[in-house]
Amino acid sequence: MSEAKGSVAVIGAGIVGAASALSLAMDGWTVTVIEPNDPGSGCSMGNAGHIGVTSVIPWSTPQNVRQSFKMLRNPLHPLKMPVNGWLENVGWMMRFLAAARPKNVAHEIRILNELCQYGWHTLDPLVKDADARELINDRGVFYVYASEGSFRGGHEHNELRRKLGRTIVELSGDELREMEPNLGPVVAKGVHLPEVYSVSHPQELARRFVRATLRRGGDEIREAVADIRMAEGNKVAVSFSGGERVFDKVVLSAGIGSRRFFPKLGVTVPMTAEYGYHLQMTGFSELLGRSVAFVDKRVVFSPMAEGMRLTSGAVFANSKGNLRYDLPRRIFESAKHLLPALRDLKGREWHDARPSTPDSLPIIGLSPKMENVIVATGHGHTGLGQSGVAGRIVTMLANGAIGASDLAAISPVRPMSLDAAQDTSMRPLRIGL
Repeated sequence: MSEAKGSVAVIGAGIVGAASALSLAMDGWTVTVIEPNDPGSGCSMGNAGHIGVTSVIPWSTPQNVRQSFKMLRNPLHPLKMPVNGWLENVGWMMRFLAAARPKNVAHEIRILNELCQYGWHTLDPLVKDADARELINDRGVFYVYASEGSFRGGHEHNELRRKLGRTIVELSGDELREMEPNLGPVVAKGVHLPEVYSVSHPQELARRFVRATLRRGGDEIREAVADIRMAEGNKVAVSFSGGERVFDKVVLSAGIGSRRFFPKLGVTVPMTAEYGYHLQMTGFSELLGRSVAFVDKRVVFSPMAEGMRLTSGAVFANSKGNLRYDLPRRIFESAKHLLPALRDLKGREWHDARPSTPDSLPIIGLSPKMENVIVATGHGHTGLGQSGVAGRIVTMLANGAIGASDLAAISPVRPMSLDAAQDTSMRPLRIGL
């Protein structure tokens, strides 16, 4: 058995942290997972389950900026920002507006494409090592539309995905119902994205990644981290209520919880809490063979191991006290005619915060203040789909195979330049995945 490369602590066991831990363990590192809760129990458990290799469109587009006030006023639109959210996110919103400049958007699409195209390629080895293949649905996903007009509204984005090499199959309402007989007559047209696999139990996938890490000689600490500091010999000390441990490397991947360590680590990219919602029903998974996004209503219907799951929501609020579940209830109720068999929407109501950046790009790279701390967070809606990629990049950083200049576009200190063409952060990634 080969000698371990060194010790590394991974703080956070959401899907990105769990994937990073397993990737490092498979590469020969001795990994300690530090997470006070059950792995995958934060925002990683509540998503629609998509391994989003087509998720190449950032939130920060001129179109979204123009339509934002209309969206916010629409009582059935999932985008919301409470008053205190405006006050708390002024800096984030200024960076969002800068990110929405056309040159910046083109760059963000290029980087998201680079990351997403390797989504399944990098995740598959982890799934195999964790013996989790039965959790993967490889039938693709549907985006469906209630009218020819709404279908045309999505044409530009679908064409962009096609130009970037993704497979987009246009289907009539009848063709969609032939493949998914339980879809209602409301469906007029749609597209099939066969390369977008999905996960039937996102939390279980994170759990299995952690268990596989432990089988490879890792261990876990079920406590919250109190502090991170440099220790003697250029090592990193992590403290928690039960004491302190010293490691060769530390990976900070605690989702929105990573933010409290940003000042100490020198991370300057702002990150805010973007809450998503779901309704997890018991049963009804048999109604669909794959996940279906009802674009008009901005609701995703996903057949999960636990039952049918409806997901929606983009509520920017740094305090859970400002969240009300009556909004998603109304949204889900307005969309249920997609599946006429769903007469009564009853189940577990859930919400949690995605770690979102202004440019929709993750934050991955070395801390500028602690050279042996690697930051990997800020994935927003794409955590599951990019978890394998993040794990691979984290492992390359731990090994010294890549450095800060290779990751300028997703750096923890990247600027949002007003002159994007002259900004070094506009370079392509150099990661060789």
